Amino acid sequence: MKKTLTLILITIILATLTSCTVETNTTQKQLPTIDSLQKLQKLVQQQQYKRYGLELGSPQPETTTDEAQRAPDSPDYSDTNVQVDGIDEGDIIKTDGKYLYQISENNIVITKIYPVEEAKVISKTKLDDDILPVELYLEGDKIVVLSYKNNYSNESNKEIGIPGFFYYNNTIIQVYNNKDGKLTKERELETEGSIVSTRKKDSYLYLVTSKHLGYLDQPEGNPAPMYRDTAKDKEKYQQKPLTDIQYFPDGELSSFVNIVALDIKKPKEEAKVETYLGSAQNIYMSHENLYIALTTVNETHVHKFSIDGTKVKNTGQGKVNGHVLNQFSMDEYKGNFRIATTQYDREEMTNNLYILDKNLETIGKLENLAPTERIYSARFMGDKGYMVTFELVDPLFVIDLSNPRAPKVLGELKIPGFSNYLHPIDENHLLGIGRDTTVATNWGREVAIELGVKLAIFDVSDVNNPKEKHVEIIGGRGTYSEALHNHKSILYHNDVLSFPISVTDPSNNRIDQYGLPKFIGAYVYNVDKEKGFDLAATITHMTNQQMERYYDHGNHKDHIRRIITVDEHIYTISDQTIQIHNKDYQLIKEINLK
Repeated sequence: MKKTLTLILITIILATLTSCTVETNTTQKQLPTIDSLQKLQKLVQQQQYKRYGLELGSPQPETTTDEAQRAPDSPDYSDTNVQVDGIDEGDIIKTDGKYLYQISENNIVITKIYPVEEAKVISKTKLDDDILPVELYLEGDKIVVLSYKNNYSNESNKEIGIPGFFYYNNTIIQVYNNKDGKLTKERELETEGSIVSTRKKDSYLYLVTSKHLGYLDQPEGNPAPMYRDTAKDKEKYQQKPLTDIQYFPDGELSSFVNIVALDIKKPKEEAKVETYLGSAQNIYMSHENLYIALTTVNETHVHKFSIDGTKVKNTGQGKVNGHVLNQFSMDEYKGNFRIATTQYDREEMTNNLYILDKNLETIGKLENLAPTERIYSARFMGDKGYMVTFELVDPLFVIDLSNPRAPKVLGELKIPGFSNYLHPIDENHLLGIGRDTTVATNWGREVAIELGVKLAIFDVSDVNNPKEKHVEIIGGRGTYSEALHNHKSILYHNDVLSFPISVTDPSNNRIDQYGLPKFIGAYVYNVDKEKGFDLAATITHMTNQQMERYYDHGNHKDHIRRIITVDEHIYTISDQTIQIHNKDYQLIKEINLK
């Protein structure tokens, strides 16, 4: 009997201890607050010294380290190429399948594009001269325009204004109601600082901005970013008091970061604005969380925020070794956060992959991959991760992430060239867009020379033996496409691939010289994972003379910037023109936007 009671008591005690342990691990540390101007000054100065590996009071360093929902009657059409399904990203064009909404210089142009026989410009709305529109969103009959604004109405902005120099120091959100092409402004939200990134989930828009602080020698007043929301007051600016501003204690304390959340459908509902002292360099957003990644020296700090409508709450912080390349180096899956980094040491570079749990504690990792190389692209697809590194050849790594506590490399493929962007075709095939390369000797050292743009289809069905199944090389040295650094310029829909490109002569591959463009426009491919790439069309809005004199004033306005498909038609879009081509890629209509 005594033994039984003893066992019961031990069981109860162990259960209690286990329960306490779980509770402790899931409790998040709260970020500290700034509290006062004096503390802010001290924080910023301490951080600036730490950047150089010094303590406050040490002598100055002699050298520094480099370092849409579719309408029911809409046709089939292509959307903005985004990272996460259901999380929209801003772009210079948007479409609902019937109308195209476009930033053209300082105008918002609405063009009816379907049906083709009715295609025409519906309206052209000129924005104020002091703003520069950079991206759009659609939400039903609302059009959201995000712009940079030149605003010296605040004292802090006046101090940095330089006469004769047009400097955009603010970010402004404008929500318009669209009634038959006539735009009526419903609300504005303006904040100091520049855009880090934006996302939209359902009708909720999320904006992350950064206001650089500089060196706080003798600060006066509250330097936190001012903001104005017409849902509260059309003219009056407000800001968070320092007692309400938290800071990222282990990160770069060089900027104020604003996270703005607003409901596009409710123009009279005040937006939520949260301000932090820190920095923001890369953003990833899932359906439940927003992650801000910032690199200091050779560590990346990750800050996690839960999102629920306009409610944004900091829920955790973590850190990993190395630098993050871009948003595709980050991913959330089954509550865990995956992140790929490149670590720069004095003697060599290495690459890492980390898996962090919901509390941003590291639970799994792969380190020291591909010494002397750096990450050029990454993509996470369910239980698999794909990473491209490069120095002289391009290794594509296939990584098993099914056990988050024990990630492992399954296969590796070494080929010439590299991919800047990886796009899933299906679960067994990846599309890579990047550069062809060759190895040359320069000053007695082997170096990689970038040549034309390279397209590749990778077969990863055998995870232990990935293969480069098909390759297409476009042009020679100096060939360039926005697709190399902006995924939103890529159309991939119904096995049609298209992107803007400037093509040079492939015979010119000299180390010391880039070729001149021979073609400026868009390439269109039919993509078959078994047959490869079929160049279906090359489309341009330029004459041969314009191509030859591309850098002359105005010729860039005819450079194709985006391509979309609606049913069997393909639309090429420049600042001045929309061309419509049929399924055989014959030009059937041209719409002038001037």
